[in-house]
Parts: sequence; C-alpha cells; structure tokens
Amino acid sequence: MCSSDTSNVSAWSSLQTFTTLAPCTKPTNTNVTSISSNQATLVWDAVPSATSYDVRFKLTTDPWGAWVYTYGVSSNQLTKTGLSSGTYYHWQVRSVCGSSNNTSGFTSYNTFTTTSGSRFAVSEDEDQLNVSIYPNPTEGKITLKFISEDFDDFSISIFDSFGKLIYEEDKRKYIGEFSKNIDLSLYNKGIYFIKIKTKYEIINRRVLLQ
Repeated sequence: MCSSDTSNVSAWSSLQTFTTLAPCTKPTNTNVTSISSNQATLVWDAVPSATSYDVRFKLTTDPWGAWVYTYGVSSNQLTKTGLSSGTYYHWQVRSVCGSSNNTSGFTSYNTFTTTSGSRFAVSEDEDQLNVSIYPNPTEGKITLKFISEDFDDFSISIFDSFGKLIYEEDKRKYIGEFSKNIDLSLYNKGIYFIKIKTKYEIINRRVLLQ
C-alpha cells in the first residue's frame, strides 16, 4: 500500500504455502533386552510420525552432562556394545519427526545393569503402580506394595542373580492396594530381581539380601 486511502496499492504477491509441524510424541515402553557382560539392546515402541530417533547414554555414576549421543537411529532399537561387566547405565530416547527442529522430549531415564560373568540382569524403569519394596537391603523378609487403579491381571516373579525362578504369584481382576510379605531368608545372600507383569507394562525391581 503506497497511499493512505488505498488508491495506490501493488498487486498481491505470488501464492505461498507452508505446512505446520506434525505432532512428535515421546517413545513409550522403553526396555532393555539381550543383556550380557559387554552389550545390551535398547528397545522402545515405534512412534508413527517419527523418521528417526536420538538416544543418549551414560554411566549412572557420571554427571548429568556426560551423556553420549547417538543421532539418527533409523529403527526402534539400538544395540550398545563395548560395555563394562557388572556396571549400571542410564539411557533415554526421543523421537525425531522429519527434521532436527521437530523432536519430542526425552523419555524418563531407564536403568540397567550388565551381567557379571554368567549372571542375570534386568532393566529398571519408572512404573504406573508406584511399586515399593522394603526394607531394601533386607536380611530376609520384604514387603512388596503397589496400587492398581483399574481391574487388572498381574503376575509377580522373583529370580536369583543367575535367572532361576524362586517365587511366582498370579492375580486376576485385581484393583486397589496390593501388599505381600515375602520371606527370602532361606536363599543365599545376593541380588534378587522382582518382575511384575500387567496387561500394560512390565516392571522390574531389584532387592539386596544381606
């Protein structure tokens, strides 16, 4: 517009188009499989709008700024090699949806432990049941508690450090607070792994018997 009364205006510019960014959501159901003394495979559910993923990884004892990044992971899993045996690690993943300008936030960190020799290990993640186990460490007896807000089927399994099943219990259509006293005093001292499986998630916890 070149005058105050619109008597002198230019023609319109050529038509321009643009596309808003697609929603880019965080991956879910992070887990760790194929754990050995020197490698592990990090897995998560694929995000439909994601074109790749960024993964960051560090020792649990390292400061927050010590993350090592792997960018542009093309599938919903990543195998990490060259790890140290019997060592705790943290990792997180985020979605990349088309460009580095359109990413989700990182997931909550997932913790896992590599095996020592032939020993057994599991990943440990956040959960929706607010699982608590106490005392931990324990001299034998523990109390396992959690809250199921919906009717759900779940199973509880306890394994020793070599992967041997020592306890198992199933519940069907359960809702409300669950509390169970479990006696481990007849077993050898060491780390034991508790797995709680529901329709929606698998929760892994560890307890030290001393």
